[in-house]
Amino acid sequence: MIFLKGILAGFRGDFDITAHFLVPQIEEAIRHVLHRAGYVTSKLDSKLIQEQRLLGTLLSLPETSEILRADHVFELRGILVEKFGYDLRNRLAHGFVTHQECWGADVLNLWWLVIRLLSFPAARQLKQQSSGDANKEETGEA
Repeated sequence: MIFLKGILAGFRGDFDITAHFLVPQIEEAIRHVLHRAGYVTSKLDSKLIQEQRLLGTLLSLPETSEILRADHVFELRGILVEKFGYDLRNRLAHGFVTHQECWGADVLNLWWLVIRLLSFPAARQLKQQSSGDANKEETGEA
């Protein structure tokens, strides 16, 4: 629901809400996707306390590139965590993003990228249905 609220806010032009909803949620969403694929998203520190890996580390894992595609991971890194990019996650988390900056290219890019990533399952399902329909036509099934 939080993703939907962030996406809908973007369609309404409320990119301040979009930024504050989507930026924190994308990190947990990536953890969720990796965990569902069977990958470990946490680590043990020197005191044997289990900690979740930070977003920059998650985006550096080869498994993340396999699942989300390298081009999307590159975009996520540039938008959210890299100093040579927008570094939106860190700037937002520390209160450095002004109200006006919520309408910047970083938030707009993230909003669009989240929409793209969320559409993958639907696109995959449509592709499977169309290939199934094509197979039925080839075999003469109704």
